[in-house]
Amino acid sequence: MDTNIPVSLTSFVGRERELAELTQLLEDVRLLTLVGAGGVGKTRLAMRLARNLAPSVADGVWVTELAALQDPGLVAYAVAATLNVRERPDESIRATLCEVLKTREVLLVLDNCEHLIETCAELVQELLLACPKLRVVATSRQTLGVAGEATWRVPSLSMLDPGLAAGDEIGASEAVRLFLDRSRSVLPGFVLTDQNAATVAQICRRLDGIPLAIELAAARVNALGLEQILARLDDRFRLLSDASRRVPARHRTLAATVDWSHDLLTDDERLLFRRLAVFAGGWTLEAAEAVCSGAGVRAEEVFDRLSRLVDRSLVVVEGQATVARYGLLETLRQYALERLEAAGEAPALRDHHLDWYLALAQRADAAFFGPAQSTWLAVLEREHDNARAALRWCLDSGAVEKGLALATAYASFWEIRGHRYRTEGRRWLEEGLAAGSPVAANSTWARAAYWAGTFAAQQFDFPRAVVLLHASLDRWAVLLDRHGRAEALYGLGQVALQQGDFSGANENLSQSRRLAGELGDQVLMARVLRVLGSVARAQGDPDQALSLDNEALALCRAVGDDHQAGHVLDQIGEARCDRRELDLAAEAHARGMALLAAAGCEEGVNSSRYRQACLARARGDGAQAIAFAAESLRGYRVLGNRRDVPACLDLVAEIVVADEPERATRLFAAAEAIRESMAVSLPPVDRAAHAAGIAAARAALGPDRFARAWSDGRTSLSDDAIGLALTSQQRPESPPLTSRELEVAILVGRGHSNKEIAAALVVSVRTVEAHVTSALNKLALRSRAQLAVWTAEHGLLG
Repeated sequence: MDTNIPVSLTSFVGRERELAELTQLLEDVRLLTLVGAGGVGKTRLAMRLARNLAPSVADGVWVTELAALQDPGLVAYAVAATLNVRERPDESIRATLCEVLKTREVLLVLDNCEHLIETCAELVQELLLACPKLRVVATSRQTLGVAGEATWRVPSLSMLDPGLAAGDEIGASEAVRLFLDRSRSVLPGFVLTDQNAATVAQICRRLDGIPLAIELAAARVNALGLEQILARLDDRFRLLSDASRRVPARHRTLAATVDWSHDLLTDDERLLFRRLAVFAGGWTLEAAEAVCSGAGVRAEEVFDRLSRLVDRSLVVVEGQATVARYGLLETLRQYALERLEAAGEAPALRDHHLDWYLALAQRADAAFFGPAQSTWLAVLEREHDNARAALRWCLDSGAVEKGLALATAYASFWEIRGHRYRTEGRRWLEEGLAAGSPVAANSTWARAAYWAGTFAAQQFDFPRAVVLLHASLDRWAVLLDRHGRAEALYGLGQVALQQGDFSGANENLSQSRRLAGELGDQVLMARVLRVLGSVARAQGDPDQALSLDNEALALCRAVGDDHQAGHVLDQIGEARCDRRELDLAAEAHARGMALLAAAGCEEGVNSSRYRQACLARARGDGAQAIAFAAESLRGYRVLGNRRDVPACLDLVAEIVVADEPERATRLFAAAEAIRESMAVSLPPVDRAAHAAGIAAARAALGPDRFARAWSDGRTSLSDDAIGLALTSQQRPESPPLTSRELEVAILVGRGHSNKEIAAALVVSVRTVEAHVTSALNKLALRSRAQLAVWTAEHGLLG
């Protein structure tokens, strides 16, 4: 086997899929260029590909390393030296190469072409035209631009989210495998454990899965603990260096690797590159043109410069299905940010960035409760990291009013997305309110106080919620703003309901309803009617609740607020269940759950799952009820939401009390302790069944055993109580989805990859199938496929 492929001194890790794809690709093309950012592993991949192919190439595989070559005129001579081709008198070296190779079957690897790109392109084109059996693999940070060239962008190593994967799954990812391999070369006893797996995965994610960065970090495990390495990655260019002489100079530090790419840019490319560092989590062309133009860059020039940065593998194109989105690997972003700070441009760029994303969020907020709601949810999700960066700049720079305006524009998104987002949103709002001047309180301040109070109430911090909502109400009154007053009263009504003050809830909500009616605000009216429906049901009046909910649903449909409609439908299901209209309840729950899932409202999906557990219990199916309740509890534990845990615990306790009175007692007690910690009471509508369950447990156990079990339950943590509720309750095996079920689920949940949402869609389909039997019989639906078609046609899945 004729070859000069250099022998690697370290093992080759991962890339099995990439090697298979590249091998297949080279059967159809003669020029393959591996492109990618510095340190991503282009050279290692090319060398392994070449070694794998060498036995099948008749006249050998030959590698020409160009990194150290600076003179373009010497490229052809370097290739000739690799192939042991001697220069001939009166003939150019290119002509000689063409003559020698025209009958040979050779694979030529040109490594690191980026700084000699034009010369390499000219030589490769000439050789390929003259030598029909020649194939070329090039590595470069940009394409050669030769006719017939196949470009293959080398990705970072595969990674798993440490928050979603188990330890053994983390160890199977390519990035972690490389970290382990290189760590053992400096610390032979290093192993992956349940205790350190998540930290190793976080290190790899922080380093973007870039092989060079991971290798340099792994080289530090003999001197630093893993947590220390992770903590120091904010200054990664200082931490990640390797003085080893066997490593090329440009790869001895991460900074040197990026310097190599940066030095190849023109001045105008460098200017845009450093300005792009102001974005967090990617950007669109429109955003780049608005934020990065000015002071040396015209808006119409941005696309051309951006395209060149993409060609040079410094900017990544993240998606082109509808609108292209661009991004910087975090390693490159930190490098560019240092240069932006050094150039003194950072404050102006951050101001431009803030103005752009404030305007975007305000456009979203104005159109949020309407037909385009799902579109704006997706936009705000994509731009969330940019919003966070802008909020941080507002507070750091003193632009408090803009920060409050941005936070309130994002508030509806945070509320829909659930507990963790609300926690973050409240923090931004509270920090902004504290930084602002009460004397200068205006409509922006009043709206921020409303949302901070709303989030506080949803976290059961009722004293703070009342203070903030009253402050908002007072400010709106001074400003003579009836809409603001209506919203503040709505918020106070919700707080009263959560605390069991039904009189106060009705009083505040009725005032809000009157103002919303006078203003013609259908969105607010729908929200008020929904909460009034909740009050009516809590007071034991399902007929009034159903009337209010139906009125709210009609308004939601009129304005196109699918998220609110999902909650209303779920409440309709509760009212129907109270009225023993169980088939209609199942239909309403399924429709509501699907709408909540499509909006990405994970908490709503979990609440709907609990309500379907109540429905299953009403049907007499205790096992199915516990299965739904267990799924809901798992979801709440993942989301960190304690608010709805007690209801699930009570439901399981009431079902198991006959067979397991001690377990039931502990669950009842734990639920009571959690409610007390949040200063909420059991809704009146649930009190009779709750009292009967406790009485049954006491009778079965006797006074002493009951007291001990009750004491144990009250002192258990909420996670312990959830674990107890799940004890002996295995997750039921679900039959495989039919193709039509899967099609409907994908249709409704398009754009959502979250596993909880996918599960919700499956439950929605199957709940309709399982519980609308009588309606289906009337429609003569006899097959599962017909069911799925009918549910889609009749809007049961949104």
